[in-house]
Amino acid sequence: MRIQHADEWQRRISESFFPLALSAAPDGFHATIRTTDLPRGMRISEVHVGRTQVRRTERQVRTQPSDHVLALFQYEGHAIVRQADREVHLEGGSATIADPTEPYDVTMTGDSHQMVFLVPTAALRAAGADISVIRTRLLPGTSLSVRSLSALASSLVAADVDPAEAEGIAAAAFDLFRGALNSVGALEAPTRSLTHEAQLRVIKDFIEANLGDQELDLELIARAHHVSVRHLADLFAPETPGAYIRRARLERVYRDLTDPAFATMTAQQVSGRWGFASYSTMLRAFRREFDASPADVRAVGLPGSRKVP
Repeated sequence: MRIQHADEWQRRISESFFPLALSAAPDGFHATIRTTDLPRGMRISEVHVGRTQVRRTERQVRTQPSDHVLALFQYEGHAIVRQADREVHLEGGSATIADPTEPYDVTMTGDSHQMVFLVPTAALRAAGADISVIRTRLLPGTSLSVRSLSALASSLVAADVDPAEAEGIAAAAFDLFRGALNSVGALEAPTRSLTHEAQLRVIKDFIEANLGDQELDLELIARAHHVSVRHLADLFAPETPGAYIRRARLERVYRDLTDPAFATMTAQQVSGRWGFASYSTMLRAFRREFDASPADVRAVGLPGSRKVP
């Protein structure tokens, strides 16, 4: 849909990303945007826009926080991103990251074609990223990860994503994003160097970001954080890491079953969405956890029952 009014454009980008302000829009302004949502809290938007400038203001930072970062991939045209004391110039193929917890501005010097990713901050931190370090860091178009992620994004916004493939695609997109950061040395040292509490927080963030991955297990988690499985168990004691993962998955299943947005999905599909390889296994665990079946939860919402975050 073609947008020709600056006010409408400001509303659309604020809805698609997080609240932003439009600083400059010349006569003859024009723009289009189309968006695709993925699991793991990711969103991809393709943007065509003429010469303009958008800002994240101090007031928006203070009153309208966001738990995502914005990754801007420049396909065509030229854009300048300024945040804190840094400035990065984007041209065809390159990318950078903007942090909504600090003011910033993006200036498109002419007609521009971009792909914009929203990525959960917690997932990036779990991968070892310090947001203050990676923001306005140039991710060059020569990086294979950047090129692959750009190609994947183009395919995703051009077609409907099959729900059966969505989780795997989101995992692949995040892995490519992590690879792009790693290629410029933007990830922190191994988790083992952190304090006990910090290690546990980072690992839990990683688990939360990957609950939908059926391959998520103790070996994968330990390997991703450069610790042993035994050390991982010690961090979670007296609970076990497996119990934490199971409970977190069950809570997400419960939440989706009571969310009208997922009303057309069967309980088995919701179960698979959150990483349960076996529906019967999930069903038994669900009954133990909530003293009800998924059908009960979906039918009546269990008034007065345990509140799931």
